Amino acid sequence: MRNAPDLRLVIAVVATVMFGASAYAAIGDALASYSPGPLALLRMLVASVMFAVFAAFAGVRLPEVRDLPAAVLAGLLAFALGLQGASSAGGDPPRTKKLKAGR
Repeated sequence: MRNAPDLRLVIAVVATVMFGASAYAAIGDALASYSPGPLALLRMLVASVMFAVFAAFAGVRLPEVRDLPAAVLAGLLAFALGLQGASSAGGDPPRTKKLKAGR
């Protein structure tokens, strides 16, 4: 007989799927008001604050000094390539096209 999954794991998976799935709708809606660059910065700031709160409560230790250059480089690449590309990959979202057509 199989063991039941850990409830914390199930909650974490459900939360991840819900937040990840809602991000696409939120980005599409936000692109009607913000350009991709500031929107990517806002997303990174919100994620940074959320991680800092989590890290404070979970006891995440700071990286070693020798690991900081690699961590900074990875963060910059994630910001510059990942968020900017994801925000602008689709061009104008449908809502923006409707707003522009109505002017």
